[in-house]
Amino acid sequence: GLDAANEGGNIEALADLLFSKYVFAFEATSALLITGAIGAMVLAHPETTGNPFFMMAPDMLQIPLVILATLATIVASQAVITGAYSLTQQAVQLGLLPRLQIVNTSAGERGQIYMPQINYLLLAGVVVLVLTFRSSSALASAYGVSVIGTMITSSLLIFIAARRVWKKSVWLSALIVAPFLIVESVFLASNMLKLPSGG
Repeated sequence: GLDAANEGGNIEALADLLFSKYVFAFEATSALLITGAIGAMVLAHPETTGNPFFMMAPDMLQIPLVILATLATIVASQAVITGAYSLTQQAVQLGLLPRLQIVNTSAGERGQIYMPQINYLLLAGVVVLVLTFRSSSALASAYGVSVIGTMITSSLLIFIAARRVWKKSVWLSALIVAPFLIVESVFLASNMLKLPSGG
């Protein structure tokens, strides 16, 4: 009975892994195709540079596309909120942050939490961003800087993990991280050019 349960669990884990890989492959391929299509349209029709994603669709599909984009934005914002709660909870458990109020919102599901202090901090951050940038185009430029900043931070964390967890030498750790940091630094420099224009 126990072996069958373990085998069933292994099969489920394998199915989840394969499913997640196929989903990732589908999403990555879709993103590449859409990005390529937008690039091709902008090259063929430079007048579409203002809003190429929505101008790709025919007029009759504009409203459904706006609705779909709005729903995707809602899902993304929920992912940000969930991530902020989860990271904060882990930081509290590791003793990196002071104890904060954590409300479990589900009796049956583990990890379904609400953190009022973090929620108010996210609200304040959104209000500050809206009042500071005042337009989505200026915010889009800042988004590029924040994404590159996240990538550089990830590379630096890989360096720390290589040194402390994997016990690699400084030179080998630097050799692992250097190619990423070089490319990311070029992206950061190009994005920093947008800062004077509001982004």
